[in-house]
Amino acid sequence: MLLLDRIAGDSSGVFLRDFAEEVSYTPAGGTARTERAIVDIASEVLELGEQFSMDGVSASLEMDAAKVPEMAQGDAMVVRSITYKVTGVEPDVGGMLRVRLSL
Repeated sequence: MLLLDRIAGDSSGVFLRDFAEEVSYTPAGGTARTERAIVDIASEVLELGEQFSMDGVSASLEMDAAKVPEMAQGDAMVVRSITYKVTGVEPDVGGMLRVRLSL
């Protein structure tokens, strides 16, 4: 089987196995549990005109949709010892979810 065939048939498994790290997921009103996610945290500068700017952080995760079908806005995620709130959940290709986070 070619790598391309493996990726097409199991994209969430391939990427999560090789690139993910453990995060803690707590559904609103539920119990925390450990899941795997590909973490994307980046610094951003928001320009507010010519003389002002504001530093910020953009944080999102890629997760296996089948592992967190109840994921919704307001749930909590602990990533690298920092607690975030889920602000958006977007289905992605291959059974993945893009989870948008804020502090």
